Amino acid sequence: MIGTTISHYKILEKLGGGGMGVVYKAEDIKLKRAVALKFLPPELTRDEDAKQRFIHEAQAASALDHANICTVYEIGETDEAQLFIAMAYYDGETLKKKIEQGALKIDEVIDLAIQIAQGLAAAHEADIIHRDIKPANVMLTNKDVAKIVDFGLAKAAGQTMLTKEGITLGTIAYMSPEQTHGAELDHRSDIWSLGVIYYEMLTGELPFKGHYDQAVVYSIMNEEPQPMTDLREDVSPVMVNIVNKALAKRLEQRYQTAAELIADLESLKTGTIPAAGPTPMVASDQEEKSIAVVDFTNITEDASVDWLSSGIAETVTVDLKKVSALKVVSREKLLRVLNSITEEKITQEKIIDLGKKLQVRWIISGGYQKLGNKIRITAHFTEISIGDVIGSTKADGTLEDIFKLQDQIITNLMETLQVEVSDSEVNKMETPETIELEAYEYYAKGKQLFIQFGKESFEQATEYFEKAVEIDPKYALAYSGLGSIHIFRFIEKTDPTDLDIGLSHLQKAIKYDPDLADTYLWLTYAYMRKQRLEEAVQSGQKALQLEPDNPLAHYFMGSSYQLQGAMEYKDNRYSKAVQHYKRNNELQPNFQPPYMSLAWIYILHGQYPKAHKHLEKAIKIEESGKSEDVKFIGALTMMGNLHFRQQQLDEAVDCYERALEILEKVNHLYKHQFVVWTYCGIGDIHLNLRAHDKALQNYKSACGLIDKNPKAIGMGYCFVRGHLGMAKAFWKLGMKREAKEWSEEALKLISDKKGFDFNWIWEGSDAQAYYDIASYNALTNRYEEAIKYLRKAVDCSWGDVLFLEADESFDSVRRKAEYQKIVKKLKNRKPLS
Repeated sequence: MIGTTISHYKILEKLGGGGMGVVYKAEDIKLKRAVALKFLPPELTRDEDAKQRFIHEAQAASALDHANICTVYEIGETDEAQLFIAMAYYDGETLKKKIEQGALKIDEVIDLAIQIAQGLAAAHEADIIHRDIKPANVMLTNKDVAKIVDFGLAKAAGQTMLTKEGITLGTIAYMSPEQTHGAELDHRSDIWSLGVIYYEMLTGELPFKGHYDQAVVYSIMNEEPQPMTDLREDVSPVMVNIVNKALAKRLEQRYQTAAELIADLESLKTGTIPAAGPTPMVASDQEEKSIAVVDFTNITEDASVDWLSSGIAETVTVDLKKVSALKVVSREKLLRVLNSITEEKITQEKIIDLGKKLQVRWIISGGYQKLGNKIRITAHFTEISIGDVIGSTKADGTLEDIFKLQDQIITNLMETLQVEVSDSEVNKMETPETIELEAYEYYAKGKQLFIQFGKESFEQATEYFEKAVEIDPKYALAYSGLGSIHIFRFIEKTDPTDLDIGLSHLQKAIKYDPDLADTYLWLTYAYMRKQRLEEAVQSGQKALQLEPDNPLAHYFMGSSYQLQGAMEYKDNRYSKAVQHYKRNNELQPNFQPPYMSLAWIYILHGQYPKAHKHLEKAIKIEESGKSEDVKFIGALTMMGNLHFRQQQLDEAVDCYERALEILEKVNHLYKHQFVVWTYCGIGDIHLNLRAHDKALQNYKSACGLIDKNPKAIGMGYCFVRGHLGMAKAFWKLGMKREAKEWSEEALKLISDKKGFDFNWIWEGSDAQAYYDIASYNALTNRYEEAIKYLRKAVDCSWGDVLFLEADESFDSVRRKAEYQKIVKKLKNRKPLS
């Protein structure tokens, strides 16, 4: 096989092989990169059902996008019907080869153990169980990054341990007790296998041995491994406990999630797990170390230092976010929840109420007094579970000492709460964002105005932020503030200049402080709108690393993945988008946009019940006017479109009429686009009812609005939609010349994408545009063009087979073999969860 070319891969050399297949290094001729090709033995996918199970499992594995998981590029088939997987190729060696050289160093074991567990955690979150975790399936790159390979193969084979031919599917020594006797498996089976690997990395030996398979199975089921301390003296009791818990034979005694295992390993790495049980505290050490900081009170009521009220809270919050052991609530979220509780002076009772709503363990509050040039800051630490202050601290000095005073508060806080802080984290906190008091004052005043989210407050905040960076050209927080304001201006006006300026400021903020979560949050949005999608995803991942439960970060990550699906035609990104949108819903249940995004993804994939559920929630929020963060529009139009796809015309009309009532009264970024879609939807209904003149009238209304707003986000897709509607109506009226003119304009625009904005916006995407073109061509009996564009739509992730089969335009095409092949392909797609 060496030297042959399969598909667009030239086979270079054999890398290895076993019962689950043979792996070769190959060159991707098209992209000029090295890949690994794994050829599956024919006996594993001999029948069609088994083949389809394997394909679906490979598709799920390819959706995984994690630093510790080998990237799957595609699944292919040779001329001899042998399946293969194309994966990323990494220079390095397997963990198996490394262990064969002897036991690993303790620090190296912990680092690799965390990496492997993180990869599996990502897979488990996507409901994928590996089933064959072993050192041979972990690649170690030359940069010491662990990559898990061969996801899904054991499951795809359809059996747990042995095939009829005797091929082992999953090496016996790494199988969990439940796996050895053929029980149904869940993710805890993978955790057992991790425990075996950890034991082997530490000792160089397997925990369960035997001269033949059944002896190994007996050992797994009935025996305890030799104590690791017998084989290695420097293994700590804590590490022993971690490995033993991973190897618990009873499922309920094992780690229940990879996240739990990671938490213990990371605590071991940082030294925060004591060897002799937990240190007594007011609350259990196992509770989440979550915290929020409210504005400090100006006790002396000296208006000249009012800015310190939020300034202290802002700076302390930023510094606390540098402590990895803490989960810190963002200022924006805190203020939003606080405003829903009270507009009065915050009392201790209100602090407890706030803490419960934020679901945090602790809240920091306090006040400050200024007497001449002297200032005293007092901070109180409230434990929400017991409803009382568990500690206080005071810091005295001059106003010029404000940065040192804030550091003193944080140091005393960490001691009171018994939170471990690493030396590097201490260094980060002790390095102030600025040493210029005047710059700090301007920033604090600007931030106070920024959070009011008003046009005038934004203008004044901009002036303050600009003065701050003029005084201190390396003031990261001020650059972040400027960048955020320009991003909000872009959202309001869609002027690309604001997007470019905002991006520039945000990049400067990261340059001077690479640990600002809010900066990465808005960078994610900016990169997304610039369609620099890989950078958007990377920024989103960093934002979530710094602030895992920031709902807006999850929304922007979902949007970035959705845009990769829509614009780069990567269908596997939609499942990742769904995960982040759903997490946003959990964290921020009254934020409307993610419900609409989820609905469109499900519509695109022909999953109407799920789409309907999310749109119902979005409509409820929209009609109440109580959307969190920002008010939103468009859910009723989308619901009308969904009803039309289901041929529920009366319900669709009702939604469109209600939508127009709302849209006429609002001034919103997406108003014109949704009005266009609403008119097009009404036009579709009239076309369906053979009222062609009325259809034409509504399409004309849509097209008139499009011409007035060509630069509105996504208006190019509205143009295609409206013009094809006009073309269909003219065709139905027998005006074929006019139909051709309108359709050609739509086709030309989608081809060159010039003159109108083609940013992603819900139902606007290449996939839907290509489908609409295919539908028009089918209506006008241009069979080859209809199939061509339908195939393009499917390649771009269009999968609404229910609508396709109900679309009368395709009636004359349905008996075509190519059409039937496309329908079959769509029906075989694995549905989104």
